[in-house]
Order: sequence, then C-alpha cells, then structure tokens
Amino acid sequence: MDIKKLNKLIDDLKKEFGDALLATDIWANADGQILVGYNSLPEAAALMNQIAQQIADTLKEADFPPLDKFTSFNLQGGHTTFTLVFKDYHWGMLFDTTKIQLGLLLNVIAPKCIEGFHEALSK
Repeated sequence: MDIKKLNKLIDDLKKEFGDALLATDIWANADGQILVGYNSLPEAAALMNQIAQQIADTLKEADFPPLDKFTSFNLQGGHTTFTLVFKDYHWGMLFDTTKIQLGLLLNVIAPKCIEGFHEALSK
C-alpha cells in the first residue's frame, strides 16, 4: 500500500469538499486503526468499524446480499457520514450537508476516491 498516495487522496478530497469536509479517515477493518486522515477521529473510526461488521453479519444472517460500495448515515444538525467499503479497509467521511450536494459526492467524488484507493493498494 502506498501511504503517500493515500495522503494525496485525502488532500484531493479536502479540495473537492472545501469547508464541507469535517473529518475523514481511512482505516483497516482488521483492527479499526487509522492509516491516514484529516481531523482524525480514532474512536469514531473504531466504532464505525464495529458497526460495519455488525451490519455485514446482520445482512448475512438475513440472507441479504453483502454491502457494496458505501454506507451513509444522515445525522442531525446537517451532518452526514459516508463510508466507502473496501474488502479490507473503510474510508469514512463526516461532512456538512448544507455545504455540498449529495449528487456531487455520489457521482463525482466517490468514484474518484474509489479509483484512487485501488491505485494506492496496487503498489
């Protein structure tokens, strides 16, 4: 994994979101430890990692298909969490929904993040 590329992805994300981005972290599923981030929230990453595992287990028990590209939680106060789901990693974002359009995230930013993350992994 190329940590320099991951840090560049974080910098690019900050530019794309502008002041809408409150925090972002990329962490390993195995232990919930953050690899890179901005305004990192280690406790949140560990807890979101645990929630992701519980959701995956629940979907499996319910005979549903597994999670695919992302999860999102709409929070009070105009905040949203958006987490990209990868095989061994998660990339979580916390942002202000009053400062960025969700369509921009889903159709422009997230695909760039996914592509860049896979490139960083292939090193």
